[in-house]
Amino acid sequence: MVASTDESWTRIESWLSEHAPRTYATLNPPADAESLRAAEEALGLALPPDLVASLLRHDGSGADQYTQGRFTLPAEYGLLGLEGITRQWHMLGKLLASYDSSMVGSWWHTQWVPIAEHVTGDTLFVDQRPGPRQGSVGELLTHDGASVGLWASFANLLEQTAEALETGEETAECAAVVYGDGSLGWE
Repeated sequence: MVASTDESWTRIESWLSEHAPRTYATLNPPADAESLRAAEEALGLALPPDLVASLLRHDGSGADQYTQGRFTLPAEYGLLGLEGITRQWHMLGKLLASYDSSMVGSWWHTQWVPIAEHVTGDTLFVDQRPGPRQGSVGELLTHDGASVGLWASFANLLEQTAEALETGEETAECAAVVYGDGSLGWE
């Protein structure tokens, strides 16, 4: 059974406050219900409950992807807040509209919700299309296309992140490291 979003965040916050205080300080305050409704309206999609629970705990991390020491998920994916989710979704949708229809679902889909961004432009997303993979987390490699179902859910990704931090074991082919300035990285 997958831990709840709040349980995983409690573990992540506890580990960060003890081992990577600079990164802990980059966790944003919670989003408010009005902002959540506005984001869902802008996307035309309901956000998955585990993502909503996370946003109600932390509306992303840092001001943007260039915030020094920012909390990142494994493989250095910076957690997006509502503003970043909406911005990234619109930008990728505009790019998709400029391609032929064969790119829908193989490169990007408007029913995918961006949740984290790498400095390279690659994106983690939650698949909100109806079907067996709904709610799963995928990865868009900007120059290669998308893979769906890398994690069963956003809650599963957070749980694996918490476990990797606590045990020092690899997840997503990388392990957590703490730098001398008290910030978290993944190598």
